[in-house]
Amino acid sequence: MIQYVNENTLPSLDCFCQGDPFGCKIASLAQAYGLDTPFAGFWIQTDPKGTVTAVLSKLEGTAVLCAQDCADTTELREFLSMTGAEISLYCPEKLTIPKVQDKKTGWVMKLIASADPCKENVFRHSFLMEDNPSLQQVHSLLCSCAKEGFRPPPFAPFYVDMSHRIRHQAARCVGVWEEGRLISCACTVAETNCCAVLGAVATHPDRQGNGLGRAVVSTLTAQLKEEGKEVFLFRGLKENQQFYERLGFINVCRWEEAAF
Repeated sequence: MIQYVNENTLPSLDCFCQGDPFGCKIASLAQAYGLDTPFAGFWIQTDPKGTVTAVLSKLEGTAVLCAQDCADTTELREFLSMTGAEISLYCPEKLTIPKVQDKKTGWVMKLIASADPCKENVFRHSFLMEDNPSLQQVHSLLCSCAKEGFRPPPFAPFYVDMSHRIRHQAARCVGVWEEGRLISCACTVAETNCCAVLGAVATHPDRQGNGLGRAVVSTLTAQLKEEGKEVFLFRGLKENQQFYERLGFINVCRWEEAAF
């Protein structure tokens, strides 16, 4: 059975999501936006005994699913179809959701050994590292790194969402400045009290190859590990594996995006 999350069932959602990268995205969204926002929704699925088998979030046209192997995927598929809108669903690849199309896939990676940020090249130069730099500068940097498979959203929705998440401790960013320009950044796109998901990692094309990306990621992950958080990231199937492996990440499972 699928039911809408309320204040009474929110603790069950939080407990189910702990230690899971998909669950981190869901619980972080609930932390940032609460349960009464019209464009964000949260649901739990339970078995006949009342045990939670899956949790689901939806933010406008994007849904995220965190589920056990025993989850009723047919019910989840039918439920999503009833929303009446086109949805992109992010979920573990091992879950078979019937009748989905346009699948994309990649790897979820987990940090198991942090690099020492003090050993990164950025600290050997006169760069300025800043926590939560201007989101306008962050967006401009992301746009400078746009390519096939990576298209930043328009500035307005990016700014509204990220600034809201940062205010509610559900996201953060670090960046490196050079001569008044943001040249590298790394962000968390989801955070809870025990987990974080990295995203929006970028270095300006004319400053790549100087250790800046490595520096911002290791600085950010050092903060997260000091707070006792598990750190995950979602990457494309053939993107940046060696970069993240050198920073202490390993592949743990596959994700997929399925369009209804």
